[in-house]
Amino acid sequence: MREYDIRPADIFAEYLRLSARDAAALFDLTHAHERECPACGSAVSSPAFTKAGFPFRSCNACRTLFASPLPPVEQFEAFYRDGESARYWANVFVPRVMESRRSAVVRPRVRRIRHLCFERHVDPAAVLDIGAGHGMFLEEWRTCWPDVKAFAVEPNAVLAERCRSLGFGVHEGVGERANKHWRDMADLITSFEVVEHVPDLIGFIASLRDMLRPGGMAVVTSLGSSGFDIQVLWDKANCICPPSHVNFCSIAGFEAAFKRAGFDSVEVMTPGELDVDIVRNKLAESDVSLSRFERHLLSQDPAVLAEFQQFLARNRLSSHTWVLARKAKKA
Repeated sequence: MREYDIRPADIFAEYLRLSARDAAALFDLTHAHERECPACGSAVSSPAFTKAGFPFRSCNACRTLFASPLPPVEQFEAFYRDGESARYWANVFVPRVMESRRSAVVRPRVRRIRHLCFERHVDPAAVLDIGAGHGMFLEEWRTCWPDVKAFAVEPNAVLAERCRSLGFGVHEGVGERANKHWRDMADLITSFEVVEHVPDLIGFIASLRDMLRPGGMAVVTSLGSSGFDIQVLWDKANCICPPSHVNFCSIAGFEAAFKRAGFDSVEVMTPGELDVDIVRNKLAESDVSLSRFERHLLSQDPAVLAEFQQFLARNRLSSHTWVLARKAKKA
């Protein structure tokens, strides 16, 4: 798999352009609030950079990268409801990449989570996907478990309606508030690339715990600040695109956040495949400042680069992060 297979350069560039325009049009930092590290809660952090008008800081304790000060949550809700970039994502970007992502991302993801459930003795009779989008994950999951009770949380009205058309139970809204409607109802909760979006990270993760049955498991994927491509590209990384992305937890940050939100056990892994490809693509399209060794490394044969990517994945040094978190069983 390559970056442009699932994120074509032309439409991703247009999404980033619209996102930057939304940041200027829909956000006002006049009433923004400073925040502690959203992962570990430390009050001590250092300035990192500013992007699209959003200042970012790096936590001195766990090295999580996060936007602060942050505008009021109502501005984020308006952005996801009314923003040009949100409409473009739902109506142009996702439909164009749906089938390529289905084969390259979603089906392998289903197989991996099935294996993780088997290894950890989780029998998911009820599955809830947070930020379900077009419902592809639940569609593919249902091919493996036709009798599964499938539920979706999706704030975008068009995407929520598609999930309803597929027969899923739907809460049209944000994950942080879904626990007011559903509690102790899912054996497995999934959430793919959502936690980097949410202004209230601990509140979001705690809502996942609330909706799990005792002994249930959450599988959460996200972009992590400990990963190779983010560490190398830093403020030039395309994935750091406020107002969409405002949290980039480190490995230690993910562990701290899920523990703080009340999960009993937490595992963090980084099975990423794209770090090297992302940095090489960025180097080809712009004059990125890289060290002499980094440029030498990226010039190596494909076999060497593939082996290096595997090294990153094995040693939790990829930015593509998976968190497996279990809710405690009742005593």
